[in-house]
Amino acid sequence: MISRDAVDALREHLHEGERILWIGQPDTSIVLTRADILLVPISLWLGIYTLSWGLEYLEKSLTGAGSPVGTFLVFTEGIAMVMVGLYVTLGRFVYKNWRKRRTYYAVTDQKVLAVTNTWPKKVFAELISDLPDVRRFIHSNGIGTVTFGRSYFMASWCSNTGINCSSGFDALDLIAFHDIRAADYVYELVNKLRSESQNPPA
Repeated sequence: MISRDAVDALREHLHEGERILWIGQPDTSIVLTRADILLVPISLWLGIYTLSWGLEYLEKSLTGAGSPVGTFLVFTEGIAMVMVGLYVTLGRFVYKNWRKRRTYYAVTDQKVLAVTNTWPKKVFAELISDLPDVRRFIHSNGIGTVTFGRSYFMASWCSNTGINCSSGFDALDLIAFHDIRAADYVYELVNKLRSESQNPPA
């Protein structure tokens, strides 16, 4: 069930007379992505490493050895490392879930549109007639991701992992409807609209 907030968030980015053909949101029950095959072991290693290093820094700072300024610097570095370790192992999944709940997708008779009501608010839109490519990846349960256009490898690889919030790859990211239940339908709908825009009736 799509909330009124979702409809309102999308409608403000439509032109007069533009019609919404489909609205959806990411499924929050999907936690892992294909990239997590590599990211999970890497993040566990990085998390353990930074946590142990950070705790060692904290221990040194609490012993009071060295100057007050040096002790403060060691303490802040230790806190920063602990925070990084916690984020890459657990925090990114919390962030991803929070972001999904505030993300809305739409296909209109003119464009594909993705709006994320986080801070700062992010709006991705592309005219269907200008889309160079449409791809889909469907899980066995029917939930999947549909991507529109092409992107830098690292941007697409980090997308929807929870790491993209701090990587800066959002600016390079392609438009994608992540973890939607109607992935096959959306894929067919957008391709039909692309075909119609490229081959208008005589």
